[in-house]
Amino acid sequence: MLRDRWMENLPEGEDRRVTNGLLHEIKDAGNSDGTKVIFLVIPSLEDIKSGTKLAEKYAAYFEGTNYSFPYNNIFTKSDYDNIPASKHFNNSGHFKFYQFAKAVIDKEIHIERSY
Repeated sequence: MLRDRWMENLPEGEDRRVTNGLLHEIKDAGNSDGTKVIFLVIPSLEDIKSGTKLAEKYAAYFEGTNYSFPYNNIFTKSDYDNIPASKHFNNSGHFKFYQFAKAVIDKEIHIERSY
């Protein structure tokens, strides 16, 4: 998830604890001024290629936060660029992520307005 070179040498599971702590800091900072924070997960190309069940693999990183994973079948490897160094969304991937993000945000707005 929020991985950097210094995290590569952490003991097994410690990366989840560190990442979760950082996500809670972000959440707390937003909540301190009334901003609702929602983490939207962008799947890696490797996870898409291997059919990884994102929630099963990554939920522990986001424990205690408001987060959403896209369904595995939303993205295909054709939604990513062909540049080995970047493995970034192309136009179709960006559009699909926009649709996913909009659906999550619209649902949150509807929930808030129903109170």
